[in-house]
Amino acid sequence: MGHDPYRELEIEPGSSPVDIRQAYLKLARRFHPDQAPAGSESAYEERMKRINAAYEALANVPPPQKKPVQKAPPPGRPTRRQERDPYLALRAAYLIRYRNMTKRTTVKTDPARLAMAFGAPLGMLIGFFVGLPFGIPGCLLGTVIGGLAGAIAGLALLFLVAYTVPAILLAWLGYELGGYPGMVVGGIGGLIAALLYVVGKSETQKPVEKRADWRQP
Repeated sequence: MGHDPYRELEIEPGSSPVDIRQAYLKLARRFHPDQAPAGSESAYEERMKRINAAYEALANVPPPQKKPVQKAPPPGRPTRRQERDPYLALRAAYLIRYRNMTKRTTVKTDPARLAMAFGAPLGMLIGFFVGLPFGIPGCLLGTVIGGLAGAIAGLALLFLVAYTVPAILLAWLGYELGGYPGMVVGGIGGLIAALLYVVGKSETQKPVEKRADWRQP
């Protein structure tokens, strides 16, 4: 049985002509009779003959034909089945809602919520101590009422400060510029400016959510 030329050249079947030539040169330099140690000349000559025969056998073999790579079709418009797929529509609606929720949570904290969050625990603490002489029912009732009252008080204090500070500043500036008439005009202008600011901010913070209807084609 003849020798396998691929195994003789220590390469895998189907190797390219470049790989075959490189393997042949590598083995030829290694097993050339001139490189043989003393007493191994005949073995090197025999191996070199097999290497030459394997190279001659593989040199006449045509290179393997590579299968053409099939290109993916260009992306086109979604089919009507994809457009009507309820999963895709629900997924799109979820992403829109999640993006809107992320925008609302990443913006600055609403001052009204901050004031209520500060006033509610303080009111609960005060209500607990007020209801302490009446036992556990008094503590529970005082905590609930105190929390609600604290949240309302914090919100009222916030709006009081939000409206009075601009009014006081503009009233003082108007008094410095125009006396009592300027003070009146400045105070009214400060109240109007604070009102417009609060209304405008509440309008800009309203989220706009799009609804996806997968029933439409």
